[in-house]
Amino acid sequence: MNTSTHIKNLLEVNSLANYHTMHSIPRTCSKSTVTVLDYDYIKDAYCRGMRTIKSADCLHLNTGDNVISFIEMKDISKFIQFTQEKSKDANDFNLKFKVYKNELKNGLKDKIMDSIAMLISTMGYYSCDSTIIKNILSKDNTKINYIIIVKMTASEYLDHSLSTLSTDLNFRILHGGEATIVRAATFDKSPCL
Repeated sequence: MNTSTHIKNLLEVNSLANYHTMHSIPRTCSKSTVTVLDYDYIKDAYCRGMRTIKSADCLHLNTGDNVISFIEMKDISKFIQFTQEKSKDANDFNLKFKVYKNELKNGLKDKIMDSIAMLISTMGYYSCDSTIIKNILSKDNTKINYIIIVKMTASEYLDHSLSTLSTDLNFRILHGGEATIVRAATFDKSPCL
């Protein structure tokens, strides 16, 4: 049995598997019908009595290919619209968007780290075999992806260079996985899961 299957079984046995289609996740920006686990639900159970941590919005377990995908959803169109209305000119808007992009990048790095740590800690809490935890951390056994679904038009995506965020987010902890930014309108057609 591979790592993703062990995680799926452990979450189901301990009543932490709260399955939804992606479009029904609270605060979603996606119309996708892909079935995912509500990772905020798992986080709420995990954090009971603790400080709140940052985590992904959804968890997708591809048990066939042994891939763990953390999914984050951001409605950037609202930020762009609000900021354009409040900006004095194009330079003011570009400066505000650059600050937002840096905050987004730093916040996503925190979410990646907290999401992986929470998954490993949850597995340990439920007395998961230590081999499973080692497999999550091993790039030879498990691929970890972080998918950021952004709600914005194609022109907004190109105009604001969000594709560079993917490169900025790929760092060692992902061990062979990747951070991918996908527009909400094209997610169901993308091969990222």
